[in-house]
Amino acid sequence: MTAERRGRLRPLLSLCHIAYSNSCQYIIDKSIPVQDTQCIKSSSKEAGMTIWLKRARKMCGYTSRQLADMTGYKLNTIQRIEGGSRRFEGEARALICRALSLSPETAPLDFELLLQKVDDLIDQDGEGSFCLSVYVWRNSRRILLDFLHWDDSLEEGIGGRDAPYPEDFETTPLRLRYARKEVEAVIAIYDNPCVGSEFFDSAEQEE
Repeated sequence: MTAERRGRLRPLLSLCHIAYSNSCQYIIDKSIPVQDTQCIKSSSKEAGMTIWLKRARKMCGYTSRQLADMTGYKLNTIQRIEGGSRRFEGEARALICRALSLSPETAPLDFELLLQKVDDLIDQDGEGSFCLSVYVWRNSRRILLDFLHWDDSLEEGIGGRDAPYPEDFETTPLRLRYARKEVEAVIAIYDNPCVGSEFFDSAEQEE
């Protein structure tokens, strides 16, 4: 390559180097908020697990002390897990889910999402139409799992599918207007501290 040609290429190479450096810096700068977002997502997931645990325990009708006795943990340990200062994972998660016969995978207990699902079914079929209510019984308490679009063949086929529910789930037809009222009642009882906490708080204090 001649000296004249090298001279013409030098400015172009410099521009490429600057562009490459800027792009690397852009990638590095952009990676910072991505890492922060991942941390936020992780924290949200852990918070979601503690909410699920407290909700599942209350819906099964147990106090923190009763759950501690059922799992062999100290009361303080259960309270720390529910408070978020100890992770809900590993052996603790396995023992607690076994004691409750529930898990976040088979029983998400996300009633805000379930309420939205019922509203979508109402928009689609009308509140007087039927849906299929999916639930389980725990400690003589009925725990809602899902509402499915009504289909005459659905009730026969749901058990044969790989249904994402506990093995002992049950189903029953229910009008959508009553399905919505049922979800609203569950949210009021178990998620509203001004309405649903009296029994559980008094039970803890008595013990």
